[in-house]
Amino acid sequence: AQGSDLAKSAKQKEFEFSVRDLMPLDRIERRLKSTVKGVIVTDAVIGGWAQIAGLELDDIIQSINGQLVDNVDMFEQVMKSAMQQHPKIVQIFVQRGSRTHFLFIEPDWNKIAETR
Repeated sequence: AQGSDLAKSAKQKEFEFSVRDLMPLDRIERRLKSTVKGVIVTDAVIGGWAQIAGLELDDIIQSINGQLVDNVDMFEQVMKSAMQQHPKIVQIFVQRGSRTHFLFIEPDWNKIAETR
């Protein structure tokens, strides 16, 4: 999408995926209501934790572990908290097309610690 290169973005190193802020053009192209908030997945490494859990390019992440993720800043805060708490399951609520559903990442924190 044009202008998407201007959107704030973030890379989630441990779960191997990247996101960016929703832009006005995204709303037009996807016919999104103004009430839809979240971050768009721009990359999910094949074989990475997020991709194995089912995260796909262009998914809109709306919440993580029940915490709303309206933009990249909120995404980074929520993910930082998850990285510190090491939950057994990281629950991600996404919108894909006109549907919404939950994805569950079940990280092996020992393996993740080795790659840091």
